[in-house]
Amino acid sequence: MSRLYLIIGTALVIVWAGSARAQDYPAREVDRPLLMTRGLMEMNAEVFSFSAQSVWDNHGDLVDTSGTYQVTKIGVQIKYGILDSLQLALDLPYLTGHIHEAEGSGFGDVAGEVGLRFLHRPELLETAASFRVSYPTGLHDHSHDIINAELVQTDWITGDPGWDLYPGLAAKLFRKNWALEGRGEYWLRLQGEVAQDVLLFSGTANLDPGDGFFLQATGLYQVLDWLVLRAGVEYTSLAQDVLDGDRQDNGSQLLLAKPSVLIQFNREFDAYGGFGYTVWGKNTGYGFPWFFGIRARF
Repeated sequence: MSRLYLIIGTALVIVWAGSARAQDYPAREVDRPLLMTRGLMEMNAEVFSFSAQSVWDNHGDLVDTSGTYQVTKIGVQIKYGILDSLQLALDLPYLTGHIHEAEGSGFGDVAGEVGLRFLHRPELLETAASFRVSYPTGLHDHSHDIINAELVQTDWITGDPGWDLYPGLAAKLFRKNWALEGRGEYWLRLQGEVAQDVLLFSGTANLDPGDGFFLQATGLYQVLDWLVLRAGVEYTSLAQDVLDGDRQDNGSQLLLAKPSVLIQFNREFDAYGGFGYTVWGKNTGYGFPWFFGIRARF
């Protein structure tokens, strides 16, 4: 875990050291645009931890598997406004934990994104299109073993074996003291080669991770100039993997509610935290994840 704490500490130092005045940026969260404006950079460091006492199986039924589903993700995202309508972003994820018999830690797939604002009506509505691409820097090899007479995966997976493409759309509706944000992405996950070890067999296999999509909606209410209440919901759906032509029957869905609180210390620095509630799922944990993040603009 020492590597985990080092990454968190480094991100905190960078955010604090890099924060500076951003006078042209709106002071209130409900007034802030979807994309960074020209010449403005934002760094967002977030920790997300999901520990489940029960797991939804592939039939959508809850199964008690205490202590066998725990995932912690540390994400650092950097956004930069090239133009008033054009933004570049970079995502750097790190994951640790265990799911069933698979346990470990490692970096996930690094992703870059281009965002384009195509409709902006101040104090009313803003829309943007995005195109994100991830490079396979994560762990994606597959090892299996026989445990309790069942074939189970023992490798910790943090990424896909090929490039992934994420086209998306986002919108924000502005009102005096509240705002509503929405985002949708289609996940085109390309196939690639993985190392495969099953008992005495060792070799490579072609993995098609299956496509997916992601939907998110968040309501924001500006209680005070420095305090914002947020109520969000996220839905993620992934198709099942196909390994050398064999379907893995591991397609997953997750509907997660995420209330949170955001504190605005000034125009340049925010902190937020909250928890999640698993409304429904399939092949994923049932529990109450928590998350905490800091944002700095400079």
